[in-house]
This record gives sequence, structure tokens and C-alpha cells, in this order.
Amino acid sequence: GDPDSPIIIAEFFDFTCPHCANYTPTLRDIIISFARSGYAKIELYPLPAASREPGSTDSARVALCAAEQGAFWEMHDAIYSLYEDGIPDFNFEGLFMLSEEIGLDRNLITACIMPYTPNPALELAQAHADEIGISATPTIVYRYNSNEAWRTIPDASGGIGGGRPFQVLHDLIIEANTSL
Repeated sequence: GDPDSPIIIAEFFDFTCPHCANYTPTLRDIIISFARSGYAKIELYPLPAASREPGSTDSARVALCAAEQGAFWEMHDAIYSLYEDGIPDFNFEGLFMLSEEIGLDRNLITACIMPYTPNPALELAQAHADEIGISATPTIVYRYNSNEAWRTIPDASGGIGGGRPFQVLHDLIIEANTSL
């Protein structure tokens, strides 16, 4: 979306999280309805789960490396498509095969991932999550400009984890765009 959009919506997600995979169509609808037209900017923060390692971090790292080849969304969709056959095994070989299937250069993916060094994007996502108090994926947050603190969207019981319905995000985005 447009960096000057009046609202930034962020999803903290984990590729090994089935709930995140199920939330993808809602996020895609928000992108199509609002981000492409400049009404909202969407940011994604991969937040690997310690309980699902090493696949959680490995899949995030492969997607971030795909982004360096201009193919984040292609890898994002390819990884989540693995859920169509049940809960996938997120091993490096399978992730490398996916990268080749979507036309990425395996040597560039390998060079990006190896040696196994800290990834600044993953460190930033974890820092934001810690600051906000996020411990589950998916979690949706928002803010009106990049200098403002993230705001959570509590559910009926006060919890901040979990995806939020399209209509909730729709209403936030409309409100942000009408209060200019």
C-alpha cells in the first residue's frame, strides 16, 4: 500500500501456524479492497514460534530470501498452499523445492539462508511483538502513522491474539480515511 496511507495494518504471522494459513484470504481481501487503492498500508511481520522449530524460522527465512528476488508473495502463497494436504513438514529441502517451483534461483536462496545468521527482519518483528505484548499468531494491530505506537484490536474477551474479521478492519480503515 501507499506509504502515506492514513492507517497501517500489520499482521504478525507464522507460516507453521494453521490459523495464519486460514486467515490469509481475509488479509488478501483487505489488500485488494484497501491497500492497492492507497486507503491502507499493510505490513507483515513473521513471528516464528519456538514450539514449531526449526520449520517456523526456516520458512520465514526462505520467504524473506524470496523477497530479495521480488517473490515474497509467491513464496507466501506457495508455503500456505502446503496446508491443502494437511499440516506440512517445513524442512529445508521442501522449502528449497518450493522456491524452485516458483522460479527462484536456488543458489541465491541458499546463499541468503546460509550461513545461519540472525535476520534483521525477524529481529524487528520480535522486537515489535515484545513491545506490544504479542505471544500468538495471527495477531492484527494498527497505527495511524509510523511514529505512533501500535494499537491492538481486542476481541470480545479482551484478548489480542487471533485474526480479526474483514468488517472490523474495514471499519477501522474507513474511519481513518474519513477523519482526514
